Amino acid sequence: MPQPKYRKIAVLGYRSVAFNKMVNVNGQDFNLQLVDTAGQDEYSIFPQSHSMDIHGYVLVYSVTSMKSFEVVQVLHDKLLDMVGKIQVPTVLVGNKKDLHMERVIKPEEGKKLADSWGAAFMESSAKENETAVEVFKRIILEMEKADGNAPPEEKKCTVM
Repeated sequence: MPQPKYRKIAVLGYRSVAFNKMVNVNGQDFNLQLVDTAGQDEYSIFPQSHSMDIHGYVLVYSVTSMKSFEVVQVLHDKLLDMVGKIQVPTVLVGNKKDLHMERVIKPEEGKKLADSWGAAFMESSAKENETAVEVFKRIILEMEKADGNAPPEEKKCTVM
């Protein structure tokens, strides 16, 4: 059995959670540590020292809040300034997709933003716990790609 890979992920933006979780992707176990930045002022990003050993970022906004959508864009800009890279493994997540009536941000808008970042995009519902696992599988694939470990079937451009 291969050793689990340890990965540290920061969840930024609208209401985040921190926990440790083991996720298996393509037969490899990943031990994920989530760094929670909630509770800080939304425009402040964690200190530079925190960013050093983080492998990937999940940026979350609420599809019912234009403000939260603007905030993730600010956070992403700050993030790139801080890590000094053009691109870091990132998944953009539109949360609360089950609130159809209150939705103000269309999936296409989220996708377009993610594409402009070179990030993966998905929408989730707080009600579906399954989505959390999907989000972490996506970020792992993004991180593995960045490490040059993407399995061959992941390298193809998939048209959603």
